[in-house]
Amino acid sequence: MNQSLPFRIFGGVSFLRAALFLFMTERYLASAGVTVTSDTFLLAQGVGVATLSMGFIAWRIPDVAGDAMKPLGQLYGIVLAIYIAWLGYNTVVGDVGGATVYVVLVVHIALAAMFFMQSKK
Repeated sequence: MNQSLPFRIFGGVSFLRAALFLFMTERYLASAGVTVTSDTFLLAQGVGVATLSMGFIAWRIPDVAGDAMKPLGQLYGIVLAIYIAWLGYNTVVGDVGGATVYVVLVVHIALAAMFFMQSKK
């Protein structure tokens, strides 16, 4: 597997999720079982901006990282594992739910596995 592939996929997924957070905020939150208020709407758009920023960073890492690709892959894998644990916990306790959450979990589990496999080579 190309070492840049997990970063490019993560960047693409982040761009998609950012677009959903920024331009389809109410529908995206509702699909995850989150009640939409003016506060959650504003917070979700802030998360969209942060997600877009992380997407740009991930997309550019293969171009600028040089020899640091393996440790960066491991770091991204750890960060995704933390996110997966957080989202999994909130799914189990019922704070979020729906197909959107399960799709996000599956995609991020696969990405974390890709980052860890890439960092071992």
